[in-house]
Amino acid sequence: MAGQVQMVLGTAQWGHGYGITNLNGRISDAELHSIVDRAESYGITAFDTALAYGDAQVRLRTWANQFRVTTKVSGSRPKDIRRGIHEAAEQLGVVRLDACLIHDWDSLDPEVAKRAARSLEDARDEGLVEAVGVSIYGEAALYSADQAFSTLDQVQAPANALDRRLDRSAILTDLAERGVRIQVRSALLQGLLVGPSISKLSGHPAIEKYLKFATEVQTSPIALALGHVRALAWASEVVIGVTSAQELSEVARDWKAAPAALADPSLSCLDTALIDPREWS
Repeated sequence: MAGQVQMVLGTAQWGHGYGITNLNGRISDAELHSIVDRAESYGITAFDTALAYGDAQVRLRTWANQFRVTTKVSGSRPKDIRRGIHEAAEQLGVVRLDACLIHDWDSLDPEVAKRAARSLEDARDEGLVEAVGVSIYGEAALYSADQAFSTLDQVQAPANALDRRLDRSAILTDLAERGVRIQVRSALLQGLLVGPSISKLSGHPAIEKYLKFATEVQTSPIALALGHVRALAWASEVVIGVTSAQELSEVARDWKAAPAALADPSLSCLDTALIDPREWS
């Protein structure tokens, strides 16, 4: 893959019909094998998954020892974290998890968050997990995680050509300089930045403006979106989910061809009803 930022293959679609623009539903066994074969041919070496993704981890088991796998667990109670770690390892068929993040960090009470961080770090100290961290939505959660963990290894945060809230994040910049692996998710906003779709959100003025801009500058919407996240100074990896091997080929083509360049600032959107999937009905 081009540049220092690496592509990570997401697996939410492996367990259920994830994605507001997903017309294919849960990926079939045959298509799943084709996707993994294609991923290997493109040099992709890492996967992102979670206990919350249905049976995605069970389906990933066949390849779990061939790729670096990041999984995510609930942080509501320390015993849930321990149970989640063991369950994830069993489903993936591995002795030690490569990386485990707390999935619901933003929603945790501060004291609960501290206990969750301690529990995850204990698992790292015991050799059950190699890297630990959090999946977040906002910058405040990054600061709280940095305080709760003695050492953060990995962070997952949303960013895309429309959602620019973390583009110049001081805490993400600091974490990156400290060697923390930072993964970008929502790079394509669940497919809304790929092109017109049946989703009612595809008619949002910010989406229409984005797609029009891509046409005006004579680039594909995917290339514009991928070029943006690859240009984020603090980004280490970008998580991309696909529903077919053909989709992966299209993404990989634009990933390789698109220059790493931040999207035009005029495309920025602050409407959380669009840029925050938690607010989608």
